[in-house]
Amino acid sequence: EALYIRKGFSEKVDVVDDFGNVIGTMKLEPEAEYISVPMLVRLALLPGPIVPYIVAGPSLELLISHDDFDVYNAMDDATWGIQAGVGVDIGRLGGCIRYMRDLKNSYNPPPDATLESVINDGIVGFVTVRLWP
Repeated sequence: EALYIRKGFSEKVDVVDDFGNVIGTMKLEPEAEYISVPMLVRLALLPGPIVPYIVAGPSLELLISHDDFDVYNAMDDATWGIQAGVGVDIGRLGGCIRYMRDLKNSYNPPPDATLESVINDGIVGFVTVRLWP
């Protein structure tokens, strides 16, 4: 499977005038778009018409576009992650909730940067429809 995922963060920063005086705050919310390709092992917990299961395995995270923001401009185009979750199938319909986390720092900071690393993580939930048995 391949998943389209939007990742981002929110940060409040001080706005200063030409003399360095704080005149307010501003909220930054830059985003990046990824294609995630998980390679998961799935273990069904019970047989029957309602099938709970667990999944886990590595995933390849491919950065496909991002806002023009210093952090994203220094990000690796691809990184490895891990996913683990639980789900349930009821006939052809199902649902799953997964935790996703990068396995390494994907940020290559410039020498004068104060931010040292970026390791993405998050929770994703989705509904599934099985097209064939």
